[in-house]
Amino acid sequence: SSMLHGVSGNELQSQWNALPSVETYAEQLRTVPILLLTGKKDDIFPPEHYLQCMKTIPFITWQEYENGDHAFSECRDEIVEKTITWVSNMFPNI
Repeated sequence: SSMLHGVSGNELQSQWNALPSVETYAEQLRTVPILLLTGKKDDIFPPEHYLQCMKTIPFITWQEYENGDHAFSECRDEIVEKTITWVSNMFPNI
């Protein structure tokens, strides 16, 4: 709770609910490389949370991790490897 810096759970939920969906920006995002990493054991944002997003923005590179929870506790090495590889491939001149 110290990470929230005085924001209550209700306030955080209210802020979240006020955000527009990612799908709202689908056209603007068409030219932006996006890597979406999710965990099948994420109890905050489970895999089905992303299905509509993937239908609306199908060009996203989506990688699901079998043992991935919300913090990717069991697959952090894989996440780092995937991210480095993806960034290197997408932006070879960096």
